[in-house]
Amino acid sequence: MSLNGVEEFVGEYLKIVEGCDFVKYNTAFKAEDFPDETAKGTNKLLLMGECDIIGIRLEKKNISGKVFMCEVSAQLGGFTPQYKEKIPKKLTKNKKYFETNLKPYFDCECELQFWAPFFKNTEENEKYIGKKMGNEELRKINDCQYTFIEGEEFLKRVKFFKEVLLGKKAPSYTDEKKERKENFSSPVTRFLQVVAFLEKKDKK
Repeated sequence: MSLNGVEEFVGEYLKIVEGCDFVKYNTAFKAEDFPDETAKGTNKLLLMGECDIIGIRLEKKNISGKVFMCEVSAQLGGFTPQYKEKIPKKLTKNKKYFETNLKPYFDCECELQFWAPFFKNTEENEKYIGKKMGNEELRKINDCQYTFIEGEEFLKRVKFFKEVLLGKKAPSYTDEKKERKENFSSPVTRFLQVVAFLEKKDKK
């Protein structure tokens, strides 16, 4: 299970908004996950850490399959230079993990994501997170194209999640809108559901 509420929010977002059938938290990397790197003797870099969240959406009628590899960091006090230097390495590890361990079984697109609501989007930090690619969210660094979800975009996604629960907006993977009144097992989703319906009621 997730270690904190922000990670759980991202996992629930993948399930409900992105339509993922499977979500796994805190996948630790092992030497056998990267056989090519082990053979080259470069596996020390890749053995550091884990992937915070992996979401898998299976291909169905009119719905494309997709894998999401997500890093989540929400330190209120900001990010140390030591942590910032790890960001490109984390993205590289996640990309290689997908290519080696998931792509042979799920021949579909992979989206790398970095959720960092308190990371300052400045020119100084571009050496850690890469330059923009056409829009605010899409970036590229070390041959890794990924979605960067910082403060303002994070709040937009919280709002969109609530609108999906209300049936005002369709999830990202379909055009079908549906009001969600079921009792969700996730405390995070249940909380957002209650808040969304209270806000709807107050606006009447």
